Amino acid sequence: MSATLLHLLMVFAVVFTVNSLPAFGLPNALLVVFFGLNWNLEPVPLVVTAAVASGAISWPPRKCSRRPDSWAFT
Repeated sequence: MSATLLHLLMVFAVVFTVNSLPAFGLPNALLVVFFGLNWNLEPVPLVVTAAVASGAISWPPRKCSRRPDSWAFT
């Protein structure tokens, strides 16, 4: 696995984790700039990875909190 892919996976993990904090997380733009400058990552894959990670944080709560069809009242 290349170093760039590992760095992008780490960016995904960090952005996902920071976005899961309710009000105490850092802004995403700060994280993107930090990782982009420290690891010399290409901007487009970096921004796409961070955007997917920030959007993906809403998926687990939605999936875990939805009511199964068997609970439906008729």
